[in-house]
Amino acid sequence: MKKVALCLFLFLCACGTSQPTNFYALTVALPKEDKDIVYGHKDKIIAVDQVIIPAYLQRMQIVTKSPDGLEVQINEFNRWVEPLSDSTQRVLTDDLSYYLQGAFVKNSFSNRMPYDYRIFVEVNKIDAVRGEKIYFGVNWGIADKKNKSLYNERKIYEAELANSYEDLARKQSKLLDELAKDIAKRMRKIQ
Repeated sequence: MKKVALCLFLFLCACGTSQPTNFYALTVALPKEDKDIVYGHKDKIIAVDQVIIPAYLQRMQIVTKSPDGLEVQINEFNRWVEPLSDSTQRVLTDDLSYYLQGAFVKNSFSNRMPYDYRIFVEVNKIDAVRGEKIYFGVNWGIADKKNKSLYNERKIYEAELANSYEDLARKQSKLLDELAKDIAKRMRKIQ
């Protein structure tokens, strides 16, 4: 009887445990190179709009794809610490603040906020195949204070990806930094 009770107890305890949840954040990629700094926008206000993210990525769970791209995997135990749209906007703003020395780069939370230039980003895809690659596809552009489009580009950034969620967060942050560099280079031509 004691053995049966012990076995039942151990079985119930095993059913009650679950894998711990890990949380990841996008971060400003470091180190940065001074050669990428753009000067010439001193005292200009640059607003970074809310980043548009595809519906399948608008969740706290980290989403990956199968190598053929057909199967989407949503991992309950590996999550973003904040909504991906918010963290992408925050990190992009921080990266641009570094590259656009002298400019005041801030998140745009209101259409009434005055600005000299507005950056808008629409993420088309973030296809992360663990152990292979991550693809970060975006449409981005720059508008002036009259909301006149000055530049638009569509680009896919990619990087090798290890088989870990930590590397996924690190590489996604790095690709966001590459986007910030491209925006800063284009801002150099707009003065």
